[in-house]
Amino acid sequence: MPIFAITQSRRATQTLRDLGITHSIAGQDLLGHTVAKSLETPHAADFLVSLLTSEQTLLQEIPVPADWMGQSLSMARSRSAAVVLAVVHNNKVLLGVNHDPLIEADDSALVLMPAP
Repeated sequence: MPIFAITQSRRATQTLRDLGITHSIAGQDLLGHTVAKSLETPHAADFLVSLLTSEQTLLQEIPVPADWMGQSLSMARSRSAAVVLAVVHNNKVLLGVNHDPLIEADDSALVLMPAP
């Protein structure tokens, strides 16, 4: 069963990760980075809120389909009906912007899909 935690500080989040809790985030990081991105990209905060709260779309983490294995993230994106946002490899989210990672068997994908 996954365990999720939100902390007040980056140090506490890192301590939890060191203890094996992979799903934790520091509130100061989430808010701070959102505000910083919004200064350079005015609609960044609106985009993130829409991504997380839209009733028309679902943000899901799915196991990668068998036919994606060994392909680059950009290739999977071009062939998927869903909007493939990122691949999760070894608990790290790879956006595929600076480099185009190859998808491996144990990876999962973060996808945006229409809500039923």
